[in-house]
Amino acid sequence: MTVTADRHSARDGREGSQPVPEMAPEEIDLGFAPDPRETVVSTRWDDDVLIVDASSGRMHVLNSTAALVWECFDGDVTLDELATDLAEAFQAPLETVRTDTVEMTRELGRLGLLAGVSPPMPEGSPMTGLFEVGDAVDCFQAIA
Repeated sequence: MTVTADRHSARDGREGSQPVPEMAPEEIDLGFAPDPRETVVSTRWDDDVLIVDASSGRMHVLNSTAALVWECFDGDVTLDELATDLAEAFQAPLETVRTDTVEMTRELGRLGLLAGVSPPMPEGSPMTGLFEVGDAVDCFQAIA
């Protein structure tokens, strides 16, 4: 078994590039060009890929199909381009590959693994639903 590791750098950390605004995972569409966060390291393990997010300490395993898609995430190739290539290579229905590729990418975004994608707040988080952008805050009471 051969194991290699790749450290991905986020597109917003590359020299001469502009910061990538954060989006919700549900906003990911076929025009999105995914790029792993700079805190993510991926390692090939047989046909699968082990992903470690150094910022959260979480590990994820992708099966061989998801691993192939993950390894194409470079911040340049859009999901539509990737799905078109995959559908052609595997002689699979294009719409099915598009749908599956977008949903897989949204899930990786929900896990906090993609640059430019804000993972959702955990259920029951004390900050969930307290304020929305534009809310006026009249006073703030510190609890000592």
